[in-house]
Amino acid sequence: CRRASIGKLERRNLSGKGSVLEWTRVHKAAPGYESQVPYVVALIQTEEGPVLTGQIVDHDGQDLDGASVRAVFRRIGEDGDAGVIHYGTKWVVA
Repeated sequence: CRRASIGKLERRNLSGKGSVLEWTRVHKAAPGYESQVPYVVALIQTEEGPVLTGQIVDHDGQDLDGASVRAVFRRIGEDGDAGVIHYGTKWVVA
């Protein structure tokens, strides 16, 4: 967000449902994500209107154009054996 947006953003609650607008399969990961390749990233059109970027999980990455999806909360990683566990939102085909 640019500084001009400060004070102009509005909070929205999202249902966690949407559809795939565009998608791609990533084969060369950014540093720290090498163990996850290949993975699918998509533009998700939410039912409420905003478009979000997200990872599609539990799917082979075929025929995703227009697929209905829903948000899920997943474990992403942890900081060492006794460290903080990180969670985040991903998307599954509904």
